Parts: sequence; structure tokens; C-alpha cells
Amino acid sequence: MFSIIRKFVVILAVMNSSVAIAGSVESVFQDAALYTVKIRTITKHPYYDDTHGTTIGAGFLVNKEKGWILTNRHVVAEAPSAVDIRFKNTDYFPAKKLYLDPQVDLALISIPTDSIPEDAIEAELGCYESPEMGNAVVVFGHPAGLNFTGTRGIVSGTTFIDRNELLQTDAPINGGNSGGPLISIASGKVIGISQSKIDDDNTEGLNLTVSIDHACKIIALIESNRDPSPPSFPIVFLEHDQDDPRLVVARSYYENGSTLGFGDIIKRVRGSNKRITNIDQLMFQLRGTGASADVVIERNGEETVLELPFTPQPKILDQSGLAVSGMTLGTFIPIDGAENGMEQSVYVAHVAEGSNADNAWFAAWDLIYAINGERVFSVEDVFQSLESFNDSNENVMVQVRVYSKHHDRVFDYHQLELAVSDLQLLQH
Repeated sequence: MFSIIRKFVVILAVMNSSVAIAGSVESVFQDAALYTVKIRTITKHPYYDDTHGTTIGAGFLVNKEKGWILTNRHVVAEAPSAVDIRFKNTDYFPAKKLYLDPQVDLALISIPTDSIPEDAIEAELGCYESPEMGNAVVVFGHPAGLNFTGTRGIVSGTTFIDRNELLQTDAPINGGNSGGPLISIASGKVIGISQSKIDDDNTEGLNLTVSIDHACKIIALIESNRDPSPPSFPIVFLEHDQDDPRLVVARSYYENGSTLGFGDIIKRVRGSNKRITNIDQLMFQLRGTGASADVVIERNGEETVLELPFTPQPKILDQSGLAVSGMTLGTFIPIDGAENGMEQSVYVAHVAEGSNADNAWFAAWDLIYAINGERVFSVEDVFQSLESFNDSNENVMVQVRVYSKHHDRVFDYHQLELAVSDLQLLQH
């Protein structure tokens, strides 16, 4: 008899727990529908990682008083673009880009506060919650055109891909989810921003999100009128080729004789006990710290402290691009330019099919070396060289530099003849 009663109590406990969790999930989705927005972006002249034409993504309200929306950088495009947003049951209205981050896939945009519905709420951010593997989460957004819908899964872990430390989840992320919230079911707080999925025939349930910690720090710095830009320093680190998370210096290009050298391991920023194992973590800790920081390094098994000077990375919204003959040009500043003779360059970011540039055999990542025999180093140089030829009957000779397929050199050079048309400086 006791055994039967015990089993009955256990079953009731499980049932009550299931009801509680279900209720919690429902409330999480209900709140998400009040702070999540749909974003429509139209990009006529895309940069390299942008998409030409109209794209759809998501975002979420983080400051109702200021009209701030958080989303992915790639959702609103790095290039100048028209961005519109709408809440559930509203029409689209224009938004303005406030900040695009060059290190992580984040963007902060603003909307007129009088366009925000009265019942809209701010997303509660789970800053520095450090969600553990197995934590139950939901994703909210507009997958495959299914507006304001959610999916469910768990946090699968933390992974490092393409210089970024990302939260991995098996909660489905599809086209239209990008920029939307990853929400902890336990706390109801946003712990990540949906970014992408690894999509091939051999994978399933490998979805990636940006940790909300990055957004929390960026927003806090902007609110305090400090530059949130990640640092720029002339150091190339070893790639993560082995399962051994360390930040190891491969080459240092400091002109002031910095003592950083090959094999030095950056362990942490002095004054912090948080270990640094990759470039993303270093960038995160150095945001808003000024022009230099003391870092603890390991050399030959011993720790020492070195001063690491740096400057903020150039602001994306301050940079100019160039549209010409159906292609988009941008600025490329390589860290290791001193080693291979690649000064600041202008690169081909996008070539439209069937355009004059396409017909002249320009391709993405061609470097514009010279125009009619004159060296060019910036978008402004190219604009000035082409301005008098725009929509004329006279073509220009453009020398481009590309990585060589030959074993005896690094670069190949080609001379392409371009009919200049539709010349336009691109500015935000």
C-alpha cells in the first residue's frame, strides 16, 4: 500500500512540474511576442557579408524610452541600407542604425518612440548569467516567413568559430530568426541573439547565437557616452587548430618595439581573474578601457606583465564605400600588411551578375591596385580617379591584385578594362 501511495505522489509531482514548466514556457512566448520585432532591410549596394536586395530578420526592444532595438549586424547590413521594423499587429516604419559592431554580429538600431505600441515591453537581458549546458531555452522570430513564432531546445555548449565565441543550441534557427532572442525558460531573460546555423547534409541541430554579454557591455558603454568599439592591435594570433584553448601570439607588428613575440600566451587582463582563451574574450575585456591595458602573459612557463597599447577599430557607420559599374568597393586594412607589402587597399566587396564590372571580369576580393597607371589606396582615391569617366565613352584601365595560384609568388596582377557607370559614394 505504501508503495502505491508513493508512486502516486511521484506521478502527481511530475505532473505538477510539467504544468509549471508549460505555464512558464507559455508566458515566455507571450512576453517575447511583445518585445520582438520583424526587420526588413533593403540593400542596393551590399558589402562582402551583406545580401543584395530585401532580407527579413528579427530584433527585440531593449529600451522603450529611447526606442532601442537589438539585432544582428548582418540583418541590417554593413552597407548603407533602408531598414524598416514592425511589431506584431503593426505596419512597418523606418529605423535608424546607431551602432554596428565590427567584432561580433551585433547592431543597435533606433525607432521613433511614438511608433512603439503601448503594450510593447522591454526584453529583460540575462547579463552575465553564463548559461550552462542543458539549460532549456526558446528561440523567437520569423522562421521561413512564419511570423512571431517560437521553437524550443537546450543550450548545447559554447563554441569558438571564426574568431567569435558563440552559444550553441539545438533550438531550431532558420531564415527569419536572425537577430531574434534566445530566451532562458527558467529566468525568462534573453541570454543570446540568434545568428546562424551550420547547415549541411551531415549536421542537424547545430545553431549558433551571440552571447547577450556582448550586447550588455556595448549598451552600457553607449549609455555612459563611451566608445564601445573593440580594440585594434597589430597582432596575429595562432589559429585554434587544436583542442587547447589558449591565445598565443604568432606575430607582433608593433612599431614601438613591443616585447610581445611568438609563443607569448595572453592569460588575462591585470586586475581581472577571468582567464582569456581566445581573441573574442580579449576584445570583450578591453572594450571601453582606454588606449592601453596591462596584460598578464606567459613566456617560457613564467608569467609577466606587459602594457598592450591599442586604438578602437574604425566605426563601420563612419566608413565610406563606392558603387561603380555594378560593383561595390570597400576599404581593407590588413593587420599584417607590413609583412607582405599590402598597404591599406580598396577591395571588391560585391559584383552584380551581368553588370559592366562582371563583364570586365572583376570578382569579389580583387584588390584595386592602380587606375590608368596611378596607385590608389582609398575609396576616395578611386572616386576621384573615376569621376571624370563616369557615364562617358572612354573606358579606364584598372590594375587589380589577387592571391596567386603559382608557387613562386604571393600575388598576381591583372589589367581590366572598365566602362565606368553609376558612380556613387556610399555613406550611412
